[in-house]
Amino acid sequence: MFRKEDDNALNGDITVLVAEDDRMMADALVRGLNARGYNVKRTERVMDGLDLIEEADVLILDIRLLNGDGRSLLYRWVRDRHLPVLVISGVLGPDDEEELLTAGAWNVLPKPFRMDTFFFLTERYSCMIKDLRRSARVGKLEKQVRVLLYAVVLLGGTEILPRVVSWLGIDVPSLLSLL
Repeated sequence: MFRKEDDNALNGDITVLVAEDDRMMADALVRGLNARGYNVKRTERVMDGLDLIEEADVLILDIRLLNGDGRSLLYRWVRDRHLPVLVISGVLGPDDEEELLTAGAWNVLPKPFRMDTFFFLTERYSCMIKDLRRSARVGKLEKQVRVLLYAVVLLGGTEILPRVVSWLGIDVPSLLSLL
């Protein structure tokens, strides 16, 4: 079973971009994310956010940023990447939440918000990203094993197959299901 420290260490491969112009708010978010083991990048400007977003796995986005509206990050980039986006804002109108969700945000938190809610959502995104990466690795591994097995059968014939089965540590029906 994982301890909390172990769980935090697993977040190191997740990069969170915090696009927030309020320095006190950004500092609190960055400190909390760092304490939970995330790699954190920070920006106060829309244009810098466009440059940094390619490296991000999760985007924390304020609507009002220096030199622009945070919505432009949603409209110009995020939707195409299917990037988890948590919008945080103190200037939401009655129709803004629906507009932001339609534009690609996954959740919208009006300011002020509870930090435990913020970290719960961030952790949920992180778990989803880890699961997707793990699935991709497993799928790639299965494909590599399949290619290896075809090569073994074609090049070594069936007499080498029992050794391969033993080496892989799987039974013959499992092996045949991969072919």
